[in-house]
Parts: sequence; C-alpha cells; structure tokens
Amino acid sequence: MKKPLLILILVILALVVVGGVWWYMNKDKNVTGVPGGNDNRAVGGNNLNQNLLPNDENVFANDNFSLTYPAGWRSVPAMTGVAAMIVRGNENITDPEAKKMNFQSYLAVSYDSAEGKTKDEVIEYLKTELRSAIPEAIFSRENFLTINQREAYATEVTFRKSGIDFHVLMIAAWGNENDLWILSYNTLESLWQGYTSDFEKITQSFIVK
Repeated sequence: MKKPLLILILVILALVVVGGVWWYMNKDKNVTGVPGGNDNRAVGGNNLNQNLLPNDENVFANDNFSLTYPAGWRSVPAMTGVAAMIVRGNENITDPEAKKMNFQSYLAVSYDSAEGKTKDEVIEYLKTELRSAIPEAIFSRENFLTINQREAYATEVTFRKSGIDFHVLMIAAWGNENDLWILSYNTLESLWQGYTSDFEKITQSFIVK
C-alpha cells in the first residue's frame, strides 16, 4: 500500500495530538463547507449497521460521498488531504490541558486506495502504522459492519498524550473497486459516552456514490 494513506491517517491523528481543530478557528466563520458543496441537514438512528438516507437538513455532500450530521455539529473548511471536517460546536471542555489547545471534538473523512490489498491486509497495515506512530494507542471493540451496503471495519483507539486522554473511533469503509474511505471520530475520553449516539447517526448516513 502506498505511503499517502499512512500520511492521511497520521495527519488526522496529529490533529488530536497537537490541538484538534485549532487551525479552522482562524478561517472565515461564514464558510461552512469544503469544495464539493454541502447544505445544513440532520438524521437520526442508533445502530451502526442501519442504512439511512439523508433527509433535508445538515447534509455534507460532494461528487464522491454524502453524510448527515446531527444538530450541534457543523461542517468547516477541511485541511489539505482531508475530504471533510465536521466539528462539534459549543462544547463544555473542562480538561485544562485540552482547553489550552482549543480542542474540539470532530470527524475527519479521508480517501485513498487499497491498491489490491485484502481487507485483512488493510486493517493490519493501519493498526501497525498507528501503533508505530502512537505507541500508547490501545485498540478495542474491533468489528466488521455494513454501512449502506458497503463493507466496513471499525475500531476504537484510546491513548494519552500531553496529559490528555483521547478516544478515537476509526472506521475504514470500502467503496468502489480499490476505494477506501477513513472516518475518524476524535474526542476526549471524558466526552466519549455523550457522543456515541451522534457518531452512530453520522456513520449510518455515510453514502459512497
């Protein structure tokens, strides 16, 4: 598998380590999406394997995929190499170290090619490289699922960095041919339980075109 996939994954996790979405705070607050377009739409649900179609609120959509996000989340301009960024606004961050780095919980969506690797090979590659980049990472709750007729793999990753306990849900979803989509939900351990329902709703709505 080529290195760009590794780079994208590390960029996503680096956002957690160095301060979450601090970079977007200096951007135009009136910009609510990334190239490809999006509106504001929402959806409900509570099972990762449930298939849902977008309704007419809180939708991010471009030529490659679409997803919906619940009230309280919003699309922000994505950094280079990331297809979409969805951020949780108005968070009650009490962790002093997380507050220093202006951390906010978010979803990052990225794309790359599996280049003919089997699903097991892709999963092992991702885990090996993430362990190498973040030795503290602990993987848990690994499972295969189906998202709108697409095969996917999900795992939770927890680690402590800079005195902060992070909790990440990483989902690898296979698209057309060798297409591979990575959804990385990033939050604090202290906020995890409050966001599991939102993460499920967004994942259910992810549709590859």
